[in-house]
Formats: sequence, C-alpha cells, structure tokens
Amino acid sequence: MPIPSPNRQGALPLHLTLAMLPWLASLTALPLSKSGLSGLSRPWPGKESLAQAKMREAWQELLADPRLAAAAEQEARKRAVRFLEGLHQYQQTPFARDVEEPPAIWQQGSARLLFYGGDADAPAIFLIPSLINRYYILDLTQRMSFARYLRAQGISVYVADWGAPAAPESHFNCALYVTELLVPMAEHIARRAKGPLILAGYCMGGLLTLALAQVRPDLAQGAALLATPWDFFAPEFPRFAMEGNELVAFEAYIESCGGLSAEAIHTLFHCANPYAFHHKLEQFARMDKSNPKTQEFLAIEHWVNDGVPMTRGVARDCLIGWAQRNDPALGQWRVGGQVVDPAGLRIPCFIAAPRDDRIVPSACALPLARRIKRHTLIEPASGHIGMMVGSRRRAALWEPIAEWVYGQFT
Repeated sequence: MPIPSPNRQGALPLHLTLAMLPWLASLTALPLSKSGLSGLSRPWPGKESLAQAKMREAWQELLADPRLAAAAEQEARKRAVRFLEGLHQYQQTPFARDVEEPPAIWQQGSARLLFYGGDADAPAIFLIPSLINRYYILDLTQRMSFARYLRAQGISVYVADWGAPAAPESHFNCALYVTELLVPMAEHIARRAKGPLILAGYCMGGLLTLALAQVRPDLAQGAALLATPWDFFAPEFPRFAMEGNELVAFEAYIESCGGLSAEAIHTLFHCANPYAFHHKLEQFARMDKSNPKTQEFLAIEHWVNDGVPMTRGVARDCLIGWAQRNDPALGQWRVGGQVVDPAGLRIPCFIAAPRDDRIVPSACALPLARRIKRHTLIEPASGHIGMMVGSRRRAALWEPIAEWVYGQFT
C-alpha cells in the first residue's frame, strides 16, 4: 500500500507570524529610538564614564544618519524575500516517501501493530513511538529507516502505529495506552516470537516502555530508552512553568477542547525555538535541489508537520502531570495501579541520551541511567531527531543498539 504524502502546511500561519515580528519590530523601534525612548539616547544613571559617553554619542550620531532607516527597511525586505522564497521552494519541491507500508498484524481502535519481518527465532524488537507524532520517524525513507536497518541486521521488527485518536481512545490517558494497547500488542508479539523480546521506546514512547516493562515483566527480556525524558524539572528542559491560576486555566482549556489539536501542539513546540523553521527555510532556499539531502530535509519536515492531537487525558499527563509537576521523577505517575519506578527494572537496558538534544536535554534523560542498575549508556553527539534520522544516524544510534541487542541476547 503506497504511503500518502504528509500535510505540507503544518504550523505555517504561526511560522509566518513569527518571521514577520522581528522585521516589523525593527522598523517600529527605530523612530521610537529617535524620540529618546532608547536608554542609550539619555545619559547613563550616576556618573557617566568616558566609554559610556562615547557609546551614547555614537548611538545618537547613528540615529541621526538618514541612511539608517533606509538600511533597516532594505534589510527587513531582503529577509522577508529570502524567507518567502524558501517557503515557495519548500512547497513546490515534490516529495513522496519511497517505502511501502508493512502489514498490520494486529489492530484495535486507531492503533495498529506493524510487522517489518524477521525470523521467529531471532531477537525481536518492539519499537514504541511518541503518542503525539506519527510512527514513521522510525521508517522515514528507504535510506532513513531505523526499522528497516534493524531488520537488515537479522532482528525481527515490530512497530506500534498509534494513528490519530478516535472514539475508542478518546478517554485514554497515558496509563490506558499502556494497559489497553501496548500490553495486548506485546502479548501478540510474544506469542509469535520464539527469540527474546526487547521493548524500545523513543522520546515519550520511552516512558510508555518503562511502564510496560514494569506492568508486565514477563513479556520482555530487555528494554531500550531512546531520548526518553524523566526529570522534567531539569533546568534545560523547556517546560514553560505555570503556577496557580495559569495552571487552572490551562487545565480548563484542555478540558473544554477535549484535548489538544495538532496545531496547538505545534505552537507549544515552536515557542521553545520560535525561529528554527525560519532558519531552515533560508537554508533550504540555498540547497541544490538535485542533492539527496534535499529529499532528506523534506522527509523530516513533513514528518514534523504531520502531527496528531492529544486526548485530554494524555494532554493532562504530559503537559501538567509530567511537565508541571514532574510526576515521573517524584514517583507520582501510576500505571496499572503501580508507581512507575525504573529502579525496579531487572532486565538489561540500553539508554541513548543525545548531547545536543533540545527537546529532551541530556539533564532530563540521564537520571534514568542513574536509577537503572543494569544499563548501557550512550551519549551521541546529535540532537533529538538527528540521532534517529540525521546524517550521523548509523554511528549515533543504529549500529550501537544493534550491537547491544546481539551482545546481550545471542
């Protein structure tokens, strides 16, 4: 079955607004500076040093130069044209994933279990993605497919495809995704596979993996936690701290909307790095469109823009329970009636905490390694997405985890 093209719009209105703000703000700030509202237009408080006086005089001289306004307008126009040219090229450059979707061997509601093939006697790996992104970051293209790479190494590969939540999942929180969907998926794999079963969760999927391994310790012989958050109060984690009335209002908003739309989730992520897409488009405008890296860029961006909504229960767990209260690290997150505690794992674990991860900074992920007794830790020099599909993906993650699987389970 051919793979449909992902949504090309994504959070485009948000990107356009964010791109325009600095240009318009620059043109607005200039006349305000001339009117004396700029701090550098007035003497420094207290005794002004010679260096401070010279800086103020140079600033006043610059403001008086009639060429400044023209230069600011020209630069704003140049940046706008460059951004829009990149956007136009991005939308006009054709892209289609060059993979065939593997068969679904189990389905319940919107969720499916995909089987990429493999021998029953080989080690089996069950890849568990985040609930708020499409599964195919694990199978992006023929060249950028973590799932197909593992299969080529002789490992049987299974992938959870959550789909978009529909009526059967509308009341689910993260715990119910584990007990009602991941448990039966893992049971189905265990009945098929004769070799050892390894659970492997990516990002938020790693937390679900921890819970699954604890709720049903009989099902898996190993676990891999890939860029998995744990301590949400780590200073580097972009948590947008809220208190009191803000938290009450946010929870009420989640309830009134029945969850969070994909567009709202995009907005939250882009607030953490507002101009990232702007810089990407400028980079794309300069790319040689015949270079294979262009298709890799498009593949990643289309996946990023092909999000899915959160149910209200998942939104409460992730954005309030985890990000605002730090429930996992404080022993307050329960699944199947149990507190999820990585210290209780008795199976070998593989932990990947990328050093350049901005979504799950290493300070947020590394506490897992300190709580799990039997673990192998790698810290690749890559980002959250780059570890999985970037130019150094093989050395960063693919080869190390394959070596770990064969070292531990064959």
